[in-house]
Amino acid sequence: EGFMWANEALLRQGVDVLAHPFRYFTRNKLPVPTELYEPLAELLAYYNTAVELNYHTYQNDPVFFEMCIERGVLISLGSDAHLTYQVGHLDRHLEFLKQICPLEKLPDILY
Repeated sequence: EGFMWANEALLRQGVDVLAHPFRYFTRNKLPVPTELYEPLAELLAYYNTAVELNYHTYQNDPVFFEMCIERGVLISLGSDAHLTYQVGHLDRHLEFLKQICPLEKLPDILY
């Protein structure tokens, strides 16, 4: 309940991209509540906010991103670079996107 409240509070403020939405759980060694995928995807669509695809200490679930794409939510690629050499390392992102979306549709789903 608190997780959804905090996310909606951010979205109401007009943020353009919601960064690594479920990382809170993995960082705290908690199971990711997959039952929140659909409600969060719905909120992102309602507030017209993109969702970040990020691999910095986080594993992305294709199910959640597929739900977002189905609802017209755009995907923002983020490296969460903390060092200059990390900027632009998006190979894993592209491989992930190839699993859930035909390559020719990438321009339509990217933020």
